[in-house]
Amino acid sequence: MSVLANHFDMTLREIEKAFTIMAIYYSSVTQDQSNNDFLTSLLSILKIKKPSLYQSLSKSKISADQFFEESSLNQLDVGNEHEFNWSGLRYAGFLFDV
Repeated sequence: MSVLANHFDMTLREIEKAFTIMAIYYSSVTQDQSNNDFLTSLLSILKIKKPSLYQSLSKSKISADQFFEESSLNQLDVGNEHEFNWSGLRYAGFLFDV
């Protein structure tokens, strides 16, 4: 969450909103259903910081190239020398392959 919050230059209030969204999500699913904390964090942040991008994802109306261009996640600084591995990340049938 902290890496994404830094990437999207979130304020403390926005971070609080993201955690509220995550809390609501986690309270409505079983532990078996909540297997991707990174994806949950990402979607919570996108809902706040990039609502149009979030809507495009939820309707599967965006290509991987458009997604990475609008979110700049392909430039995500994970705090070390290695790039983040996006291959195989899925959301609602949307496959991110870079």
